[in-house]
Amino acid sequence: IDSTGIGLIVRAWQKLDADVDSANGRRFALCGLSEQVRRLLEITGLESSIRTYKSRDEALADLRGG
Repeated sequence: IDSTGIGLIVRAWQKLDADVDSANGRRFALCGLSEQVRRLLEITGLESSIRTYKSRDEALADLRGG
């Protein structure tokens, strides 16, 4: 992942989370990240703003409130 990838992640996150609508409950999360991508999110400070999960099932369960 390079700066283009980080830019895409940030734009998607901003688009979905900046205007979270309680009616549709859209929230942005990343799952199944490699250790390198996880480290990059940590270095850029994004890990404190963007939810990350080890697996898709874990992400869906949390985002659905379960």
